[in-house]
Amino acid sequence: MKKAMLTLVFGSAIFLAACGGGNKEATNNEGATAPDGEAIAMKSCVTCHGGELQGANGPALNDVGSRLSESEILDIINNGKGGHAWRNCKRRRC
Repeated sequence: MKKAMLTLVFGSAIFLAACGGGNKEATNNEGATAPDGEAIAMKSCVTCHGGELQGANGPALNDVGSRLSESEILDIINNGKGGHAWRNCKRRRC
């Protein structure tokens, strides 16, 4: 009886292990999407610009799309502008 139960348990474990993993789709990076912009803003921008981007230590950004083009916004995000506290942060590992 013990031998039959042990065989059943190990057989089931091997079967389940063989069924798991191997999902090529999960490891394929070709269809990777850009990070969620809202999550990045919540992590990086709200400290100075406020939770609703209404302005705090930094200026309000809630109307930035009407003042700047998309390329100008991307340039400021990537390179900073004026006294950005995080400018060159990648080099300093902030």
